[in-house]
Amino acid sequence: MVAAESDRCPNRRGDKLAGRYRLESIIAEGGFGQVWRAFDEQLQRPVAVKVPKSRRYHSTDEEEGLLAEAQKVARLKHEGIVRVYDVGLQDGAYFIVSDLIDGVDLKERLRLEPPSMLEAVRIVAQAARSLHYAHEQGFVHRDIKPAAGGRIAFPG
Repeated sequence: MVAAESDRCPNRRGDKLAGRYRLESIIAEGGFGQVWRAFDEQLQRPVAVKVPKSRRYHSTDEEEGLLAEAQKVARLKHEGIVRVYDVGLQDGAYFIVSDLIDGVDLKERLRLEPPSMLEAVRIVAQAARSLHYAHEQGFVHRDIKPAAGGRIAFPG
């Protein structure tokens, strides 16, 4: 299926967001948009940038919802949760800047080498601790899966 012109992400390698985040390569792509490996030229560090599909917002409520979600996630401080550094607005769409986790996601890790029973228990326990912490802070994640941009990732 080919995305409609209005559903395509308008960003390309080398583009800069907010005058400082240089897009380098796509890490993941999904229904929301794209996650890019980028470089923060101001702080001189690699980051991940989540960019929505163009014209994704159908209402101000959706746009405000994304901003509110980013603000809520930015308050979470846990070793198992990726930190949000920044939110910006460019060409009428918000983007979210977060920690870049190098490595493979759980889906790829399972494909490369199935874990032992003990390792599988550790993986599930680590994910459960992270989710429990987020729930205690009033945040409910509705999209936990082993792939999709490394939501459950193994640092390289």
